[in-house]
Amino acid sequence: MLSTKFPESSQNFDYKQRQKLSSLIYKLKKEGLVQAGGRGWQITQLGLNKIKALKNKLSKRPVYQKEKDGLLKIISFDIPEKIRNHRLWLRVALKNLDFKMLQKSVWLGKAQLPQQFVKDLQKRGLVNHVKILGISQTGNLREYF
Repeated sequence: MLSTKFPESSQNFDYKQRQKLSSLIYKLKKEGLVQAGGRGWQITQLGLNKIKALKNKLSKRPVYQKEKDGLLKIISFDIPEKIRNHRLWLRVALKNLDFKMLQKSVWLGKAQLPQQFVKDLQKRGLVNHVKILGISQTGNLREYF
């Protein structure tokens, strides 16, 4: 088991910080992820398993080849709450493709959307929930009047 002791500088926390830290430790202890040890807190085997599972989950993040095609794209989506994990996946995928969030469900970028990304959208059943708009011209409305 790993053991850690909070540094003496933790004594300098203000009341709210100490309260947050205390609540976090209580929650971790209640879930069986840490236990009090002789020299501080120790991560239990359950805690180590949880860390391993989280690392494994993070390693499955979508990674796509990034290529810019110069065409500005707006991607918007409305994914139901019952499949929120797919919504989180989509946000990570768009961030990986260097898209920028305008709102939580509206993203903007110039990256070419890889074929694998489109296949993954289909595989996850998101095609009907995602809208992709390509913008070939930008400018002010005044320019058109």
